[in-house]
Amino acid sequence: NTLTIYPEVHIQDRQDASLQPILVIICFPGTLPRHLIHENMPIQITVSVCEELRSFTSPVIEAILWNICNSEHSLHSGRSDLERNNDTDYFTSWELPILFLLLPQAFNYCSSQDWDNLSQQIEGWLVTIPTDSQQWMWGRDTFWLVFISANPTFPHGRWPLWDVRVPLEGPFIKDWLAMSAQAQSTPSTTDDPHSILQQIWFKFQSQVALFSRSPSYLTHESLMLALQPLHTYVDTCTTLPPCFC
Repeated sequence: NTLTIYPEVHIQDRQDASLQPILVIICFPGTLPRHLIHENMPIQITVSVCEELRSFTSPVIEAILWNICNSEHSLHSGRSDLERNNDTDYFTSWELPILFLLLPQAFNYCSSQDWDNLSQQIEGWLVTIPTDSQQWMWGRDTFWLVFISANPTFPHGRWPLWDVRVPLEGPFIKDWLAMSAQAQSTPSTTDDPHSILQQIWFKFQSQVALFSRSPSYLTHESLMLALQPLHTYVDTCTTLPPCFC
């Protein structure tokens, strides 16, 4: 199976640019005959860039092996041990604890207050780490997922100000703003805000799993739904259902 992906490009200055990391989730649908399964089943993954860029960059593959049944995963790198030792900062972010990932047991994804509290925690953490780190880019995208969950009518209606050090950037928030603009010109009454919030919740779980050592709430169902494109959020002025209260 071959897939062509177009990564987001970050413009650094007039001469330089960089390609942003991409999360690729590979699933294996169906069941296999047990007698054909061995303890170590090799899966080969090849990543390449267009020929004109090969002298400037080389893809680095990070693989997380998920045991969904046991809610555990381990980290394997496409780099050699020598390369790990020479570039420990690259892997350090996987070891640093991110306390807000430990959601309260009573956390309710239908509660805007719970989402608002979480967004403040993420914002407070985000402005304390280097903006060129892997964690910062991940945290920025996670913040916008949470912020929109707390304020699903954004950029319309009422919403709190956020720290100006957190830019309005990232694939999710860009898509959200584009869909909101389209909704203003093509209103509809067929979209359910609750289903939109549920999809964002699934995407949040998938996002959190990147840095969580125990993604116990990441299920196969949520993983599949997280891969689906977010439905167009049409008619942002629609009255929200009770679960948003």
